[in-house]
Amino acid sequence: MSPTELSVDQQEQSAKLRTILHAQTRLLDGLIHHLVQPETKAESADVLQIAPLMLQALGISVHSTLKLCVGRDMAIRDAYGIARSASELAVNIAYIAVGGSEVAKRADRHAMQKTYRDMMRRGEIGGLEFTISRDHIPRAEEVPGLTEALAEFTGRKGQELTDWTSASISDRIKEVRCVSETAGTYLAGAVTSIYRHSSELLHGTYFGVIHFWRGSDAVATSREAFDEKWEEHFLSIFNGLFFSVGAVITLYAQMFKLPEIGAAQRQLVSATQEWVEQHGSRQP
Repeated sequence: MSPTELSVDQQEQSAKLRTILHAQTRLLDGLIHHLVQPETKAESADVLQIAPLMLQALGISVHSTLKLCVGRDMAIRDAYGIARSASELAVNIAYIAVGGSEVAKRADRHAMQKTYRDMMRRGEIGGLEFTISRDHIPRAEEVPGLTEALAEFTGRKGQELTDWTSASISDRIKEVRCVSETAGTYLAGAVTSIYRHSSELLHGTYFGVIHFWRGSDAVATSREAFDEKWEEHFLSIFNGLFFSVGAVITLYAQMFKLPEIGAAQRQLVSATQEWVEQHGSRQP
C-alpha cells in the first residue's frame, strides 16, 4: 500500500510523529553547537571531548529511522535495530555526563585499547580459526596511555574485557535519575519501549520473526492487516527514539544551562501529549 492509498487521516497521524522526531534532531544540532563552544568546553573538557560525537551519532540514527518509515512497508523491520542502538547510546551519553571526567576518561580509554586490539584479531568461529591483521601495528609503548588502557581492560586470565563499564544499563539510568529525574525516566521509558522485541529481531529468533508479522495480535495475512501492524511497530520505535533523544536533550540542557533548548524539548513533549489525547488508544 503506497502513501497515496492511505487515508488522509492515517498519513497525517504518522507524519505528525515523524515531524516531532525531525524537530528533535534539530535540537540535537543546536545542543552540539553550544557544547563545542570554547567557553562551554572549558567547564567540562573531558565529557565534551567525546559527547558531541555521540550526540551526532544519535541524530544520525533518528534520520535513518525516518527514512525507513516514510512509507508503510516492511523496511520498518530494520528500524527496530536502529532504535535499540539509539536507546543504549542515549543511556551512555547521559551516564557519561553525570559521571563526569572519571567516566568520560574511562570511555576514552576503552575506545583507545579496543581500536588497538582491532589491528590484530585472532579467534575461532564454528570450528574455523581466523586472523585479521594490519600490515603495520605499532608497539603499545609507542602510544601514550595505551599500555595502561590495555591493562585496565584485560582480565586476570589475559582475556579482553569487552564492556566499557561494569555498570548495567539499569544502574546507569539510576545514576542519571540522581541528577535529573525527568531524563532518567525518559531513558527507562525508551529502553522499556524497544529493548525486548528489538533484541529478538537482532538475534534472529523465530519469536522476533513472528512478532514482526503478528505484533500483539494474529499473524498478518493480508496487506491491510500488515498495515495495522506497521502502526503498532512505528509507535514502539517512535517511543524508543523520542524518549532517548528527549533524555539527553533534557539532561544536557540542565547541566550546561541551556534553558532555551530545554524549553523547546518540553514543547515537543506537549505536542506529543496532544497527539495522544487526540488519538487515545489508536496508533499513529
